[in-house]
Amino acid sequence: MTMSAVLFISGPPGIGKSSVAEALSRLNKVPYFDLDQLIEQEQNIVLSKYIGQVGWTEFRRQESFQLQELVKVLSSIQHASDHSHDQDHENKTSPLIEAIVSLGGGCVLQESNRRLAREIGPIFTLWGSESLNIQRLKRRAKHNPNTHPLPFSSLTELNQLLMERLPCYLDSEAWLEVYEAESPEQIAQRIDKIWTHYQSTKIDPSITSEYTNEQAWYAPPSLDSFPKLEFDQQGSRPGIIKGDQLAEVRPDHDDLQLNTVPNTHANTDTLILNGYPIYLKSSAQDELIELLTMWLNSTDKAESYTAKLAVFSDDVVARLYGGDLVGALQNNGLQAHLISFPVGEQSKQLRVVEAISTQLLKLNFTRSDCLLALGGGVSGDLCGFVASIYLRGVSWAQVPSTLLAQIDSSIGAKTAVNHPLGKNLIGSFYRPSWVWIDDEYLKTLPLRHLKAGWVEALKHALICDPSYFGELKALNLEDYFVEQTTITQIIKRGLQIKAQIVEQDELEKSHRALLNLGHTLGHAFEKSDPTLLHGEAVALGISFTVEYSELYHHLDPQQVHQIKQCLETHELDIEWRKYINDDLFKRLAFDKKRSGAQLKFVGLKAIGSAFVDPINIEEFKKRVSNLI
Repeated sequence: MTMSAVLFISGPPGIGKSSVAEALSRLNKVPYFDLDQLIEQEQNIVLSKYIGQVGWTEFRRQESFQLQELVKVLSSIQHASDHSHDQDHENKTSPLIEAIVSLGGGCVLQESNRRLAREIGPIFTLWGSESLNIQRLKRRAKHNPNTHPLPFSSLTELNQLLMERLPCYLDSEAWLEVYEAESPEQIAQRIDKIWTHYQSTKIDPSITSEYTNEQAWYAPPSLDSFPKLEFDQQGSRPGIIKGDQLAEVRPDHDDLQLNTVPNTHANTDTLILNGYPIYLKSSAQDELIELLTMWLNSTDKAESYTAKLAVFSDDVVARLYGGDLVGALQNNGLQAHLISFPVGEQSKQLRVVEAISTQLLKLNFTRSDCLLALGGGVSGDLCGFVASIYLRGVSWAQVPSTLLAQIDSSIGAKTAVNHPLGKNLIGSFYRPSWVWIDDEYLKTLPLRHLKAGWVEALKHALICDPSYFGELKALNLEDYFVEQTTITQIIKRGLQIKAQIVEQDELEKSHRALLNLGHTLGHAFEKSDPTLLHGEAVALGISFTVEYSELYHHLDPQQVHQIKQCLETHELDIEWRKYINDDLFKRLAFDKKRSGAQLKFVGLKAIGSAFVDPINIEEFKKRVSNLI
């Protein structure tokens, strides 16, 4: 007999359970029920007023009673419909979704409620980042004053509430991390895929996940894997990039610096850098499939041979995009393979390079085959470095999925892995065949990562474009998630600046060193504190640079204040002094941009006027000490 099941959606307040449940019901053409709405209908009063009248204890009692009544009704419908499903779906081997239920944020706190729900179906939990939770709760309070009140009055209390409830949320059959600006429909589609996989593993326990041999990729994590929750604050108002100036690199006395000239590529969606194209797109997955198909069938390969493709992604991007991309290519008759690795900077190691190379050898990859980096800066660095050394060089391309990678690291042909003594010390210059930048990928990027990528745009503005700085200063990145506005123009502007610098000095013999603004100490900060994102470490480095430049290069104090205020407005830490110690100075000795005993430190004369200031490491150390 084919059994049907009711799918319960759980999660903390404001995570979007109702919207996702409704979208999932449309996708599966089944009814959905919202427990909060059922209570409102039963009591004939909006929830906020009802809770205000009876209090939380009575509301929880009513919530449990309403769940009991709903389970009774759905259970009877479920048994009655199973036989009809058998007649229409004789070949089905997994249960059908009969209905969707959105549980209140506190409903699962009682074990009896969770046990009751499981009598007719599994519980799927939605979870989000700290910033996602708080911004959605604020929006809900602003736009829906009749929603029920929340049992806390401050961020500290919210933090405590979520930690107290976390064990109950973890007691579920599936766990979904949701992201800023990911639509309810997108989440519903992910749930549908998880539902299929969940049922296949129940029917045949020998089936293992494609991402891990330990447990299914949707399984709830352990409680110990959660750090203490902290919440970000809101940003500033949005702006529109209108810059029409681009940097022209030229020597100025003994320093290296930039002046501005008119931008000649302002209206194109394709940039050309040293012979390879950089495509700027928005929601263009079908075009990407076409490009990949043409690339793998290109005439520079052996006659009648279609190249194989290996897609490099960290395990998070692999789940979000990698599997779908590889599946689409395979449906087009292409040989595509997904190679995933743990998310984070720790994957940029030689042992990971060796492991990935071993996989390619086992898959019989030849010089005619291709590699694709799908992900952030780590994926690009790792894939590019492997491409440069595997069989002495194979073709590769990039599809960056983070703002930092889209605006900076995906172009310029730098590839590298880390060494225990420093960041990016082992690498090569190796050009990709092309780069595909689609802002659609940013919709699943946590706000913290978006802000970290914004720092690289700020770096480009400080180097050579004051007007770009003004627009970035006014930008509120959170509005990108709320209003679904495009960020392509911001990315394009940063790419234009970097592209022209790289075009004139690809191998970093002179002017390209200007792109190291904020990175000399930034890399050292990043190494000393693994919890820092790259962009966050660079923000600390920029904060140091402007103070340093004020003291030693007469940077206007007013501009120092503007830059630091800009970083703070975007909730980036500027307190660099707490990271200064002897170990940090030792790391500077291994800075990859040093020349002998000299550092190529990048300073600022003004916003939009950066220069390279070669300085002895010991002298630099003294100057830093003077600033503390």
